[in-house]
Amino acid sequence: MVAGMLLVIQREASSHWNVSPRRRNSVPNGRLFSKVWGRTYWTNNEGWETRNYGLCEWYGIQCHPETGSVVSISLGSNNVQCVVEGLFDSLPNLSSLSLNSNPLRGFDFNLLEKSQSLKELNLDATGISSIEGIHHSPSLEAISLRFNKLQQITELSMVSTLKSIRVSHNQLFTLPSFDNLQNLQTIIADNNNISGALDGISFPPNLIYLDLSNNAISSVPSSSFSAVPSSASLHIDLAENQIDSLPVELCDKGKWNDGNVGKFGCNGLLCGKGHYSKYGRQTSDSYCDPCNSVSSFLFLGATTCANPIALKGSNSMPAGTVSFLVIMSIILSAMLFMIIVGIRRQKQRKEAERVFLAPTRQYRDRPQFEDNEII
Repeated sequence: MVAGMLLVIQREASSHWNVSPRRRNSVPNGRLFSKVWGRTYWTNNEGWETRNYGLCEWYGIQCHPETGSVVSISLGSNNVQCVVEGLFDSLPNLSSLSLNSNPLRGFDFNLLEKSQSLKELNLDATGISSIEGIHHSPSLEAISLRFNKLQQITELSMVSTLKSIRVSHNQLFTLPSFDNLQNLQTIIADNNNISGALDGISFPPNLIYLDLSNNAISSVPSSSFSAVPSSASLHIDLAENQIDSLPVELCDKGKWNDGNVGKFGCNGLLCGKGHYSKYGRQTSDSYCDPCNSVSSFLFLGATTCANPIALKGSNSMPAGTVSFLVIMSIILSAMLFMIIVGIRRQKQRKEAERVFLAPTRQYRDRPQFEDNEII
């Protein structure tokens, strides 16, 4: 489908997109009109091309039930290609904008400086690679930037109003410190390229959900959580990283992970080496089971076991059977080695006899000459 661009509805005079409750189903005085680029190629553009629909009936538009002003635009998966300047000038009461799963050519985050009411922004799977200018946002509380091409999100640490950050499935190689975001409660940054220790990163005191799974993090210092109260009920997911040890201080956080850290200690955070569970940690319904896979002995928090012997199920082998098979394998290997050594020694003896008897055979096999033949 041919790509389309976001239609921008402008205001005339002082209308400011405010529609009186009794007129929200009709086009108000001070006609609202639009500049449209390729709008016919949207997946759904119902109402955007005709004046027969009231503003609040346009596809993706949600209005305030009393004032009739536009408070939400949701055009996810609608073949929208870009957002043009002037959008937030025309929408002073817009609190939520969702453009996820659209082939955006880009998004000018500097426009957010004029978005006095915008609290939620969803740009998942839009192909963006930069958030430059987002620190100008005056009231943004929740941002979702999953499935994009971001390599860093430093500017998010400057948006003091943020409560939720979702940046999973990007190309992040590091995280900023979040100590300035006192209102931040949720950080979801799984499936990135975050590597090394989290030294220098501080998480805020009101954090209640942290997902850093499926990265390459090597260590998590307890100092990163010094601002988080011991009584906090933090849900934390560190599975499938490259962590080989945990600070004892973190294993004493009894209320973390729904109290599982208090019940199971460090296993409530990450399964030990040589063990695994579907969550990478122990819960009331998922234990840290032994695993004979070599890879499971490298790091904490494995979620799978590559060795079928260690997998539970109707076809799994008892521990005694596994031990018997291992011992028999060693014995058979030793016997095979002895046989090979014996064969080699036998060949060496035959070779020695052949060399010893060689002169006799040579003399015996010399051709016989007549007396009158020249030798």
